[in-house]
Order: sequence, then C-alpha cells, then structure tokens
Amino acid sequence: MQRMMTRLLALMLLSIGSTATVQAQTWNLANDFSDTNGGTSPWSYGYYTSGLSPASFQAFSTYALRDEGRLATWYRGSPVDPNIQKNVTTSAYSQPGTGITFNPGEVTFGPLGGPTVARWTAIEGGVFNISAMFKWVQTKNAAPNAYVYGNTQQWFSQTVTETGVSWSSAGPVTLAANESIDFVVWGGGHENKTTQVQATITAVPEPGAFVLVVTGLLGLGAAARRRQRV
Repeated sequence: MQRMMTRLLALMLLSIGSTATVQAQTWNLANDFSDTNGGTSPWSYGYYTSGLSPASFQAFSTYALRDEGRLATWYRGSPVDPNIQKNVTTSAYSQPGTGITFNPGEVTFGPLGGPTVARWTAIEGGVFNISAMFKWVQTKNAAPNAYVYGNTQQWFSQTVTETGVSWSSAGPVTLAANESIDFVVWGGGHENKTTQVQATITAVPEPGAFVLVVTGLLGLGAAARRRQRV
C-alpha cells in the first residue's frame, strides 16, 4: 500500500511539473523574431491600413536580409517603410545617412507610413502578464507615439523618448484563444524616428495544479494514519 501511494504521488508531481512548465511560458519579441510567414505564431508583423484601427491589421508581405546581411527586415514593399527590423549581428550598426544606430539583437520599428505593429495572438486562453518598452534610436526627425492595444481597446499611449517609455499591465490579464495584443509605433509627417521596441508576455501558472498536490498529500496522510490505527 505504501509503495503504491509513493508511486501515485510521484506520478502526480511529474504530471504537475510538466503542466507548470507549459503554463509558465514566456514570449519575447526580440528572442522570438522570425524570418518566416510575417512572424512565427503567436507573433505577426505588419501595419494598420486605417489609422489606429486594430481591425485593419495587415501582415507584411516582404522579407529581406538587408544592409549586407545585418538587418532582418519585414516591410510592406517599396518603399521600405513601414518596417520591423532586427540587427542579427553581434555589433552595433550605424546606417549611413539615416542617423539610426541598430544595436545587436534589438528589434526596431520604422513608423513612417504606419502605424507599424507587432501583434501577439493567444494560442489558447489563459492569464498573462504583459510589458513593453519603446525608445527611439534615430537622431533625425521628431519622436513618434507608442501604443499598446488589447484587441480593439487602447491600453497605452505615450510619446517615445530617447531614454524610453515603459508600460506593463497593472495585473494579470485574461485572454481568450485568438485574442491579441498589439505593440504599435506611429507618427505623422516628420514624427517618424526609428524606435526600439521590447515586448514580453508571460503566462501565469494556474493554481489548480498546486491545489491538486496539497489535496493528494492530505489524502495520503489520512490513509497512512488509518493504517497505523489498524
């Protein structure tokens, strides 16, 4: 009996450990950056075709490894703006004539002709913590604005600065499957400095697994006490 209970507890812990690993998953815009299909699920890269309207999101259709292989770039077509780029090298790159410095591993948004958007879509429903940072990396032009949208609701709006503006959800956010979070940079006229964007979404582990552990331990303890009284 004791051996059976020990095995049962071990199986419970193994199962719960595997579940907790999945539930605690984190998605990061820079780390997850992809050169396939306008982004690899759950990320997609694109722009709004009608002002600040998430419903008008259109994924970029063109990809190229530009500037002598330094910049992995998603963009709409000709011209290259709007775009989302990542410096895939290990060195900073100062692009001639633009006043832009691309640091290694960073993702930047070119907002001219945007709004430029990185969209994260929930593969399945859950509870998530969300954070973002926007910082311009170009000396020319005026600063654009940064936005965060949860589906059609605007959660954040602020002018981008050289030192960066940050946002995080006030607490865990509940999302259903296929609901999305948009990280947006946009400016009209000369308000189009290229902007570094950091974005992170972390799934919050559900408490059900821990409740199951405690319940199982209590049950095993009660069974052991009954055996001692017999």
